Parts: sequence; C-alpha cells; structure tokens
Amino acid sequence: MISYIIYVTIKLEGKMQTSNYSGKIMIGDLIRRKIKRRIDVELAKSTGEFGIVVQRKMAGNPSHPCVDVLYPQSGKVYAIAESRVEMVSKTVFVKQEIK
Repeated sequence: MISYIIYVTIKLEGKMQTSNYSGKIMIGDLIRRKIKRRIDVELAKSTGEFGIVVQRKMAGNPSHPCVDVLYPQSGKVYAIAESRVEMVSKTVFVKQEIK
C-alpha cells in the first residue's frame, strides 16, 4: 500500500488549473505510468513508475489533457498526456481552519 501526504495551497485566482481542462485527473492525485510500449518501461525505470500530479493543462496539437507529474524517484517534474497514466489514489482535500 502506498501512502502519502500532500499540502497544496490553491489561490482563487491561481494558475494551478486551466479553466477549459477537460481531463479527469486532479492535482494531488497519485498516478502510475501505463506500461504499454517498450519506451514506457524505459521511462518508468529512469523517472519512476508512480508520481504525483502537480499541474493540469491542455497542450499539444490537437489540444488534449496533459498533466505535470512529480516523480519522487527522480525528483523531477515531467509533462505527460493524461491518456498515458492511470490514477492509483484520488486526492481528498480537507478544509481545515487554523486557530
């Protein structure tokens, strides 16, 4: 079982999510790279198979849902098409007041 904690600050006017984003994956979700091709195996070995979504955007030509993923194994952020990843664990944001 994989456990993780993420603290994300979202500003109302922030740039974390594009308003016309049509994908289903959310910021903070734990994802796994889908392994369907030989290159997927090589990329998973070098960057890591599991990662945390840090940004969502529409990109490419034609435009399609993409996510920027932090891979803890490599410590780097990479952009990847949402169709190339699968969600392992959904993020649950809990609003907490600090007194």
